[in-house]
Amino acid sequence: MKNKLASLFFVSSLTLSFHHLKAESPLSAIDWLSNTISNPPHFLTEPQSRSNIRNSFTGISEEPLPRVSRNTVGVYAGQRFGFPHDLWSGDDETELASLIDQLPVIRIFQLQSFTKKLLISELPPPTSTPGVEESGGIFLKKRIEKLVKVGALDEAETLINLSLPNILGLVNVWEDVSLLTNRPDNLCNTILNSFGLDVTPAVKVICLARSGDWNAAAILLTSAATLGQIDVELETLLIKYLDPEVDISVKSESLKSTRSPLYFFLKRSSGVQSQTETAPISFLYSDLNRNVALRKRVYAAERLAAKAVINSNTLFSIYRTSTPSASGGIWKRMRHVQELDRLLNQESPELEVIKNKLVDSIREFNSINLLSHLSYAYSIELSNKLSGLDSTILNDPLLTLFLLSKEVPDVWLDLHTDSSFLKLAVLIKKNYRAERPMKFSEDFPLSISLSRDDAILKSISTGVAGIFPVNRNTTLEINSDIKTQRKGSAILKAINLLAHGLDADLLDIEAGLASLVKLGFQEQAVEIAIELLVKKFVSDFLD
Repeated sequence: MKNKLASLFFVSSLTLSFHHLKAESPLSAIDWLSNTISNPPHFLTEPQSRSNIRNSFTGISEEPLPRVSRNTVGVYAGQRFGFPHDLWSGDDETELASLIDQLPVIRIFQLQSFTKKLLISELPPPTSTPGVEESGGIFLKKRIEKLVKVGALDEAETLINLSLPNILGLVNVWEDVSLLTNRPDNLCNTILNSFGLDVTPAVKVICLARSGDWNAAAILLTSAATLGQIDVELETLLIKYLDPEVDISVKSESLKSTRSPLYFFLKRSSGVQSQTETAPISFLYSDLNRNVALRKRVYAAERLAAKAVINSNTLFSIYRTSTPSASGGIWKRMRHVQELDRLLNQESPELEVIKNKLVDSIREFNSINLLSHLSYAYSIELSNKLSGLDSTILNDPLLTLFLLSKEVPDVWLDLHTDSSFLKLAVLIKKNYRAERPMKFSEDFPLSISLSRDDAILKSISTGVAGIFPVNRNTTLEINSDIKTQRKGSAILKAINLLAHGLDADLLDIEAGLASLVKLGFQEQAVEIAIELLVKKFVSDFLD
């Protein structure tokens, strides 16, 4: 292999010397082609700046057609998730992209799940921004980038494949997604069969090598390194990629390997494991593979499940793969799951033992925003197992889980509790199921001097009833958006208000819930309100 590299570099050096000697000769077709391949002439003219051009001879008006918008692209039809057909239609794509960019880390699972559905939905596009190179794709690009940021790589990849990534300026994000998923074939086919794409030189080296054109890959690597387009560490990784048997050392860890998808891909290809626990969540995708160490698999599954990237079935199947090998952290949660399974498989359930295990499990899963997944995994099984038994001692932990489930029968919502937070959550759920108005003043008489707990109850009950806080700028702004049919802006602003959960300003929570109700998303407002109340109960009374 060393001889092969040496011969390639020798041939390329001779070629460069030969062209230097002929520099004064007349320009040949070969010379012209060599010059123009890297700097192609422009054969297409830009449309004239005037939007309406009249032909002086025929009197016919001509108007340049706008670029077809790709912002409509989605994984599923928006109607599947209950989104209105005109959700984005009244907004400008640049403004919506900016609002997506401003969304903080979301701490409420139901809101995270709702946001993900919003980002992957196929809906009529917003108005394209004129005079911008990426017009018609700005909003789509920002949706894809947000999906990548939360680790939803499958959905991001699907949106890319459904769009025109080589036209819309999506090549760089496409590179990242392809390398993180270890599925670069579609990207490479486009790169090698297209002209003029702004491609990272190192990625093109990888694509040439995967296509079998090893010589071209080696020459490109040498040229790019000489021109300073590839640094020393990356050059080493690429040589190792082209020649796995070469005797060079690769650093086991560096900051770039946990921040750059390219470095991460090349190190993984060389058999060097990176510490993904300190990396962005999108780097955890490959840790879900069965050949990855169990601890890394569980860690990746937990973080991705909290972002609504994988479902509870996937998460709990990993928990059940083998016996925990240590204590604390992920091993503790694995042990909780396996012990709950054992207790619920007994013919005569030990209620006191089940209660203690449920309380411990609720604490643990709530601490990493996986309480909803615990509910999905066990609510139906618990309701079936305990049906007909006097499970009074289990009331609070059962209500905690049952309130987060959509499938538990109403009879379980009649369990007695002394918690005002669980009582309000039960009333909200019952009223929504019975399609009754959300009015709670008689059930929750509040003192004139509100405590923090009273203020939380008031804000959530008022917001879920669709009532905005008064004299609030956010209220005026969102109400204006709704009245002017800028529904997309209104919903993204509502998500922003709710993102911090109970750490947010209570009036922001109230305004966020009210916005969802006014926009027609009462079911989502109810789910978010219930999760907030349940998490408040758990943090105050079960921790």
